[in-house]
Amino acid sequence: MCFVCTGNVCRSPLAMGYLNDITGDIPVRAESGGTGANPEVEVPQEILDIASSRGFDLSAHRPRAITVDGINEADLVLTATTEQRSEVLSATPRALKKTFTLKEFARLAELVEWEPVDSFSSAENLVQKCSAFVAEASSRRSQVGRDAEADLDIVDPYLQDAAVYRQTGEEVFMAIDQFLRKMFR
Repeated sequence: MCFVCTGNVCRSPLAMGYLNDITGDIPVRAESGGTGANPEVEVPQEILDIASSRGFDLSAHRPRAITVDGINEADLVLTATTEQRSEVLSATPRALKKTFTLKEFARLAELVEWEPVDSFSSAENLVQKCSAFVAEASSRRSQVGRDAEADLDIVDPYLQDAAVYRQTGEEVFMAIDQFLRKMFR
């Protein structure tokens, strides 16, 4: 799984860190990258504090750019915004069926008729089941509706006030919780 935002210092590392922390023994792991990452930019203290309040540490994270290889290798690509989804798909059109905004995927997960996967299944079984879930979610894209497009973005908190950082964190955590509850038991 790969999370994508602009600078890879706020939304995507927060999503990556959270997912990797809460999945525990489930062999699902996330990476992250940015469409305009600058390795000289540090993760804002507000993001470090939000991560810490949830029990995980992002202090070692360094921004990196998303690559075509990274997109191709991921089983699922979740972007912070529809614009970033378009950027990913412009670089890798074949990734359409596995690329969503984070909020879009969370909404689609609710529409998927699915028996949650036992998190103690073999890694091979989990990969197959997760791939089937992503395919099913992709087949239901039209059910989210184009009128909801405006609400599929997670706001970029970079250089905003603390309230925007908190809002971003809550949106990220809520969306991840939503699709993980549907996928796993």
